[in-house]
Amino acid sequence: MLNTALKSARRITGISLAEEVFRIEETTGPVDVPTVLQVLSGNLAAYHVHGFVSPDACRRIVSNFWGSSARVPRYGKGADGVEAYLIGASHYGKPTLTYLHEALACRDGVESVYAGTINPIAAFRNAIASKTNLSVRAASLDGLPAGDSKAVYWNNIGAFLLEPHEDLAGTAHHEDGLGVPDAHDGAESAHRR
Repeated sequence: MLNTALKSARRITGISLAEEVFRIEETTGPVDVPTVLQVLSGNLAAYHVHGFVSPDACRRIVSNFWGSSARVPRYGKGADGVEAYLIGASHYGKPTLTYLHEALACRDGVESVYAGTINPIAAFRNAIASKTNLSVRAASLDGLPAGDSKAVYWNNIGAFLLEPHEDLAGTAHHEDGLGVPDAHDGAESAHRR
């Protein structure tokens, strides 16, 4: 079945990084914008910022998550048959417009996760904008923006998304038009959008 899906799936395109840039840069504290630009331009594979969100902000976000009426269970293998609790829309296995409408419906719930503290996504965008002329935003289609974030608590043991898995099912229903088709152009592409 997977072979059939692989044969019928659209070809994924992009670039392969040279060995010398296939590395991860790590810093602590505020975002180093030149390092972000290295990732966007294809000169660095990834960038990990330790301590970007303060422990106090993390505690508030966790408290807001558990106190939210927008938190819903995702049923599956886990304690009491619940594998996760989440706030926000998931694109997994659904048409793009369905996801975008769900993201819009979930927006207030997602924003409530950051009540009384910082929104790390907005803070990241502001850091980029303050040092560059780039405007960073969520992808959109027909005027409907994708969700900025989704809060998830996995209710089981394991690495979950870090575990090897196939991603074809998550993109099987997506139509053209959402995302950044020429993202390999890096920061210049991000600026044009």
